Amino acid sequence: MLAGMEDYKKNANKNNIPKNQKELKENTQNYIENLQKNPQKIANFFQHPSVKYAC
Repeated sequence: MLAGMEDYKKNANKNNIPKNQKELKENTQNYIENLQKNPQKIANFFQHPSVKYAC
């Protein structure tokens, strides 16, 4: 899921750069919680050419 990884890298820490592992974990949890509220974004991950063939 390359598209999802790129989205994570761009968005998970954009507002709050983590200073330690705890903050990184909190940022990641917040990113996942927000992603769960956006099913269209998840569906779009599977339209990326690198994973589309597998669907």
